[in-house]
Amino acid sequence: MKYLIPAFLVLMTAVVGCSKDEVDPNSPYYSVDSVAVAANSCTTKKYNGDTTIVYCLDSVNDSRCPINALCIWQGYAAAKMSLTINQVTHKVQLNTPVNYPSVPNDTTIAGFRFRLLDVTPYPSLPQNNANKTAIIKVSRL
Repeated sequence: MKYLIPAFLVLMTAVVGCSKDEVDPNSPYYSVDSVAVAANSCTTKKYNGDTTIVYCLDSVNDSRCPINALCIWQGYAAAKMSLTINQVTHKVQLNTPVNYPSVPNDTTIAGFRFRLLDVTPYPSLPQNNANKTAIIKVSRL
């Protein structure tokens, strides 16, 4: 009986603590879209009927440690892009997430936040010369 009350309290804490998070479209960094852009190509997206963004992946520099390799550091991938928002072009470089403040993985332009989530395929040994694709998360401020 003396264990019944603490067990009940633990169970109730777990049940009350497990609530579904609601997405607030008015919150900062509300996720609008994820965009995949292949190297040397462009993708066009329209948001809310009033904003058109053209994503062009100009080049990718991938220095991440390949699968099956022993590396001194993890490296990162850098995607050089042209973002054209309502006919105004912005040149940016987005990087895969690393713990270096001088290597940003996001930028904010015209009320949108662009964050590089990944570059695929991941490097491997032997080297794979497959066409790279950048995955970008777009959030509206």
